[in-house]
Amino acid sequence: MRLFFYLSLAILVISLTSCQKTVRQPLSSETEATLNLLPAEANVIAYSNFEKFQTFITDSAFLKSLSVQPPRFKGDLDEFIKETGLDPRRDIKEIFIASRAGFPDQKQGLIVIKGDFNPEKLIEKLRQEEPELLVEQNEDQFTVKTLKHEMILVFKGHNLIAGGAPDYVEGFLAGRKNQNPLLQKTAALPYLQDQWLIADVSAIQTAKLDSSHFKLPPAVKKIETIGVSVKAGETIHFYGFADCDNAESAGLLLDLAKGLVSGLKLNVSTDREIVDLINRIGLKTKGATVTGTYSINKEEIKKLSTIQNKITALL
Repeated sequence: MRLFFYLSLAILVISLTSCQKTVRQPLSSETEATLNLLPAEANVIAYSNFEKFQTFITDSAFLKSLSVQPPRFKGDLDEFIKETGLDPRRDIKEIFIASRAGFPDQKQGLIVIKGDFNPEKLIEKLRQEEPELLVEQNEDQFTVKTLKHEMILVFKGHNLIAGGAPDYVEGFLAGRKNQNPLLQKTAALPYLQDQWLIADVSAIQTAKLDSSHFKLPPAVKKIETIGVSVKAGETIHFYGFADCDNAESAGLLLDLAKGLVSGLKLNVSTDREIVDLINRIGLKTKGATVTGTYSINKEEIKKLSTIQNKITALL
């Protein structure tokens, strides 16, 4: 758990980088309308233009170069496509997620997937896995329920799937506008047509992490909201921000980030090429916010992957 946290922090640090000028992508009117139907109580909201991103995450040659096992498409996926008519690489267009992270005893959230689906075949596949599922049909809408009704999955026509807590799903399908206040933070993100996430960190319970065996750094405890957006192609562009409770806390977070970066540079000081990549990281603050950008291409990522052990040792 400790290693996972610091790896996550390192990724955020790298996202909060350098002074490159970033052109902001506006939300499409259709995407914005969908976001406004997500639950107002959600403290994490994420969006993926999966149609764009899947070409990157399915680049088998690139993943193998990083010693990462590529997705197993042949066999399992081919069988799934044959049974359901759904090819995720072709048929899933957009994914919206709204979550109540940190509140395990309450309703968790909502996921909405847009694309091209065959509801009958997908439900048949679900019934093979869970024979006791309850299925209701109303014209072009299929509703799949678990026995305890703690969550439902709704297929609306052939282009939309919504799943999660029943009242969240029903409210979304009814067009109930919620306008989650977190969405105001998307104004700070550039890659709104690609992949992004906004999280109200102050609303997420951290008591389980902040235990006798694992202490959050004081600067991290002062973060209130984080946002990250990514545009992935031959070059991967990151943008991130962390809103703290005040400017002093932002300065402490900046110092923590600089310390991690300096330690990493010291560990790889004999490799000039790696040091040059790290030197792109230029952290800055504005008021109570730490913010910045970073870009790296696939060949450079391969180079960085050669120092994984040194990064792990530092964290």
